[in-house]
Amino acid sequence: MDLKEQAKQDYLAGMKIKDIAQKIGKSASTIRSWKSRYKWDDVSDKVAKAATKSVATKRNNNELTKKYGWEPKYDKHGSFKLFGVKIVVAFTNSERGVGAVRGMTAYGAYINEASLANRAV
Repeated sequence: MDLKEQAKQDYLAGMKIKDIAQKIGKSASTIRSWKSRYKWDDVSDKVAKAATKSVATKRNNNELTKKYGWEPKYDKHGSFKLFGVKIVVAFTNSERGVGAVRGMTAYGAYINEASLANRAV
């Protein structure tokens, strides 16, 4: 695997650009230029809908960070990427919202324990 492909895989896995640059021995600006030139953000158009952005969800993410060393990079809307799949907040703090999210994507992912506990889902 060449350096560009290795950097791309690390980026899609959620690694920070400066950490990737340090790992493969290139500058962060080189990694950023590869990211834009080869459209790494457009690799996956798969979108998973997160049912809520709550303290419980953040606690779950903290557990993932502690156990696996994975830390999500949130954008200004609270979305993040996990292995190339964009996790998007679909609604907040509403049980009715689960029904609204349902069926909006072919991948139909609901990422939180509250939606899994709801029999209607």
